[in-house]
Amino acid sequence: MRILYYPPVPSHRPEGTMRCGAHTDYGTITLLLQDSLGGLEIEKAFSSTGKFFELPLAVKEKYDRLDGQGYLAVDRQKLGGDSKKHELRESFDVEFCFNRYPDEEIPDFGASVVHVMTALDELSDKLILALQSALGVENNFLVKAHSRKREPTGNHTLMRILYYPPVPSHRPEGTMRCGAHTDYGTITLLLQDSLGGLEVKTRSGAWVPVPPLEGAVLVNVADLLQRWTNNQLIATEHRVMVPATEHLQKLPRRSIAYFVHPDDDVMVEPLDGKGSLPPVNAEDWLNKRYKETYQY
Repeated sequence: MRILYYPPVPSHRPEGTMRCGAHTDYGTITLLLQDSLGGLEIEKAFSSTGKFFELPLAVKEKYDRLDGQGYLAVDRQKLGGDSKKHELRESFDVEFCFNRYPDEEIPDFGASVVHVMTALDELSDKLILALQSALGVENNFLVKAHSRKREPTGNHTLMRILYYPPVPSHRPEGTMRCGAHTDYGTITLLLQDSLGGLEVKTRSGAWVPVPPLEGAVLVNVADLLQRWTNNQLIATEHRVMVPATEHLQKLPRRSIAYFVHPDDDVMVEPLDGKGSLPPVNAEDWLNKRYKETYQY
């Protein structure tokens, strides 16, 4: 794991100054440390959205998932591939077109979510541009492939507000907070609270913890970026385990993920034109992965 800090850029600097030259990253994740994320108040966002998950289930189900957006109760999505294993996790998914915020119950919920989502989307634009440059992609291809992220149709980039409730002392064997999986699109931007529990799988197959760092945005490689780079960048397999201590088990865990996807009509294939990976349609790939995990 590599932790990177990019200090403010001086106004007077040598021509050709870069924050990071083109390279092949053999790790699985990168941490970007920012002094701020466009003034993003992470704790305020966690606080306002966290109040929603503390509401009675009947109230939360008024905002149940519809057309890929809204509330998901515990065990509605099994990411670990085993439908019999318990995954203690709730979530609320939104895209920029979403208009069913629970502002009646939590007045600042919608405004807080839009603020976070806008800041993360602006950061994702910078990262895609940086990837395009580092990979030597011509004709602005990667930027154009993500041009409809904020439009009501044509792209399924979304933000997921995640809530992991306290873990009951009596629970089925094998219970997890989030099963091992890779994300489906291009990259994922992740904000964590201070509780911890996230683990990633290294190239050697070992699981290692990713301790939360204040002000950090975690960037994961996802499936379609792995395909675009012809397996040079490997999608980050990750999971969230039940804490080992009883004290931490009694505390809820919170995180916010911004899943960046290509536009629906984009065909994804190795950018270098080599290898045996066949092209896949971005929307078809996403729907395939959803069918493998959602429990209805």
